[in-house]
Amino acid sequence: MKNLILFLQGKALLVIFIGLITTGCGSTVGDIAGVGSGGTGSLTKPVSGNVADGYLVNASVFLDKNANYQKDTGEPGATTGANGEYTLQLDLADIGKYPIVAVAARGIAIDRDTNQPVTDTYIFSIHKDSISESGVNFISPFSTLLREMAETGKYGNLSDAKETLRARMGVPSGVDLTGDYIASQNSALHSTAKNITLLIGGDMGQIFNPNGSIDAKRYRNMIGAILNTLIGL
Repeated sequence: MKNLILFLQGKALLVIFIGLITTGCGSTVGDIAGVGSGGTGSLTKPVSGNVADGYLVNASVFLDKNANYQKDTGEPGATTGANGEYTLQLDLADIGKYPIVAVAARGIAIDRDTNQPVTDTYIFSIHKDSISESGVNFISPFSTLLREMAETGKYGNLSDAKETLRARMGVPSGVDLTGDYIASQNSALHSTAKNITLLIGGDMGQIFNPNGSIDAKRYRNMIGAILNTLIGL
């Protein structure tokens, strides 16, 4: 009888232990969201980077699932930190499927080049094919131009668009237009980024609807006009 009691007690402890493992008490283990206390059970991954012309603080960054350049309910988002850094927790299935957009709102976002609030609203983005799970996803005026170029359908892929932009701008071969020009201390690219930002900010007034929403078509046309002005595209 004593042996039978010990056996049953051991079975009960085993069931409790297995239950703790399978429920995870609602926590997450690795890239798996916990199930049972609000978790979705989907695989997720942190995707990080920076936003700049100069590093932009307090900018809104989000995965733009419907390509309307504004954050909607259900789209993962974050706010940039002291060096324009951000981290989005994304479903693995969404990485490389949608672009990431950054909005630096007038009077709210701060440009680290001046440590002053920006005087115009800027919308920058990065093409879905540029997004990396492990690298630094740098969102800048250059990544913005490249995204819009790639989505016109005039180029075979993003690499073709990047090479065209690099050559037309006279950027030396081997310089990565999607890299962090601040961290690499590339003053020429930094200066050019500032000038592109001035063009984008100066024309932003024309892309807002009366209700304050963004007209995606007008935004794309604006970027197209800037590309034509800069490099004749």
